[in-house]
Amino acid sequence: MSRNPVEPHPIFAEKLSALAERLAAAGQYTFAAEVLEIAATLTPRAEPLRKRMLVLKELAKSAEDPEREYKRRNLEASHAVGMARILEGRGELGRAQEMFDLAKLRAPFHYLAYAGAGYLHLRRRDLRAALEEFVQARRLNPLDRKLAVECARIALELEDYLEALRHAVDALLLTQGVSDAEEAAARRRVETLANLCRLSREELAELHRQRAQLLQRACDHVALTRARLFSAYPLVGLGRKPTRPAVPQEDLLRLALDVRRFKVFRHFTDAQLLQLVQVARKEQFRAAQTLANEGQEDYDVFLILSGTVQVVRRTPVGAQVQASLSAGDLVGEVAFLDRRPRSSSLIITEPAVILRWEAEELSRLIHTNRELHAALLWSFWHALASKIRMANSAMNRIIAPGRTAVRQTAGQAGEPVRLDPADKVALLREQGLSASELRLLATYSREVRFPPETLIFA
Repeated sequence: MSRNPVEPHPIFAEKLSALAERLAAAGQYTFAAEVLEIAATLTPRAEPLRKRMLVLKELAKSAEDPEREYKRRNLEASHAVGMARILEGRGELGRAQEMFDLAKLRAPFHYLAYAGAGYLHLRRRDLRAALEEFVQARRLNPLDRKLAVECARIALELEDYLEALRHAVDALLLTQGVSDAEEAAARRRVETLANLCRLSREELAELHRQRAQLLQRACDHVALTRARLFSAYPLVGLGRKPTRPAVPQEDLLRLALDVRRFKVFRHFTDAQLLQLVQVARKEQFRAAQTLANEGQEDYDVFLILSGTVQVVRRTPVGAQVQASLSAGDLVGEVAFLDRRPRSSSLIITEPAVILRWEAEELSRLIHTNRELHAALLWSFWHALASKIRMANSAMNRIIAPGRTAVRQTAGQAGEPVRLDPADKVALLREQGLSASELRLLATYSREVRFPPETLIFA
């Protein structure tokens, strides 16, 4: 007696397929894909089931990766906002509102969707709805000055003066980079609303302080987000093993943000700043400690993070203070550039935190990165210019009050001299100039001879 294999009825595959769809509707994509895989073995028409199984597996991967899903939702919201603006430009305000609502559903923290909906309500003269949308957009992005101005204007029109004043103060605090006329208008708006609210100067100052704290908190959130973005940058190695333990990346990010606040480093890109702090070392000093001695042969560069440092030089009449440096000042760049012994001593006068770049490490870094080298040279030039101004001020103080410096009168004009271009090039080459600079100076320079001890200009 022969045995024939039992073939399952196709209805079983259909029932399993229906069960898989119910699981998929509930978000159980992995289980749904497994059920479809079983169903595909029960019917000769399995190709559609296998295709659906592959789709469900992709959905399962997306659901298991929340960051990918978050990016997808934000992308869909951005597309919806863009479509809403196109529809608004065509005058299809109803469909534009639907697109803004879709964007808010896909990405509830997409502030542009709320701002766009606010402008749409404003176009319809629905001021109350517009203010609600703008306020929600400002909660998500309190640093948008244009939104603050719109909120203040609409609240004033609705005669909600205190609400208008809050937004007007925010707009005033966010006036950096605007024209003088816009800043003056923002100040007048605040003064007018304060009078309408009958606030005293003390109460207005307290409101300024509270709003500034809220905006500062928002700026801190931006800084933390920026720090997280920093973590995506690979830290560039220097071609050899570090001579000291590696600094945790979180500390490097914090240090980079700390250095970023100083003017001399604001032109650095994020990647350049991270590479720079990677080779630095933070040190703490007590008052009266010496950071460097005059005549010392080391070429390290220092950045003062906090505290005060005096630049002191020996003279025939004793030690003279040449400059007093504080947080944000660079020092030591002259020795780093010319590789000569230090011309002054650096004395800590208040407890200080110093960022030190060892000359060898810094030289190795800038020789492998020309853009970083140029950015660092700009910082050095800025620091040198500041010190020249301080030196000029010190020279002015040397002259006793009530006395005028002896002023010489200029002598006779010098005697024009003609030099051979080859001689000029040879003379200029001694100064270490490039070939293009040599040709430029040799072509356009004029030579004048003066007698000894002649005052050329005063």
